[in-house]
Amino acid sequence: MNIEDEARSSSVYGEEMARLYDLFYKDKPYADEANFVVGCLEAHSERDIKRVLDIACGTGRHSAHVAKCGIEVLGLDISASMIAVASSRGIEGASFQVADMLNPFPVTGYDAAYCLFDSIGYVGTSERVVQAFGQIRNALAPGAVLLVEYWHAAAMLREFSDVRVGNWSTPDGEVVRVSKTALDISAQRSIVDFTVYDMRKFPVQVFTEQHINRYFGVSEMEYLAAQGGLIPVRSFAGYNENASIDSKTWHVILACRVPAES
Repeated sequence: MNIEDEARSSSVYGEEMARLYDLFYKDKPYADEANFVVGCLEAHSERDIKRVLDIACGTGRHSAHVAKCGIEVLGLDISASMIAVASSRGIEGASFQVADMLNPFPVTGYDAAYCLFDSIGYVGTSERVVQAFGQIRNALAPGAVLLVEYWHAAAMLREFSDVRVGNWSTPDGEVVRVSKTALDISAQRSIVDFTVYDMRKFPVQVFTEQHINRYFGVSEMEYLAAQGGLIPVRSFAGYNENASIDSKTWHVILACRVPAES
């Protein structure tokens, strides 16, 4: 296993983190984000949107809302623990499989795909990002649209926090997550060490996980998508069609299209 593979394996959500994931992100506006995704896919696709891939689907919260729009969703994630949580929801119109976006996908001919919450950055190097784009392209039909959300380099370099502490109250007790972040500027990546204290049982359960994630410039991501055989269409300042992308924009979404058949 080389350094890049070690970094990638350390960034997989394990069983403990998957179990607490929905608590950590309980206030994330999944429904609003899913509505933006569906609207954007429909606006920029050259196809009717009937079957969609949710790449790096996590616990399936976006999948659930997209499926409510009458779209068949296949959620894919490298973490078996996250897929187990997603599958346990019993979402009508959605199914879930373990898959790595660096490898050939288990399906082809899908009408659209999305990869949200900066998951593309977990892939690692630019070469691997291009490889991932190529695999996604091969799973989609001509004229299909892909949305990719990523960490914006300008905001990361300007405003990242060294240490953050989150606290969640539950009927059974407290859960605390400490996040310590360091930047590897030469490799354009953040290294986040999580320590979680689950105080709902005695003795207190403590576990750690390290996440290594890339951040990108707007033109850089558009270039990488093009290298992967996709056509960049438009970049958005997060889930907002009207806002301008600037140095305070933390998340950027790129819409790109699979070339139509000649």
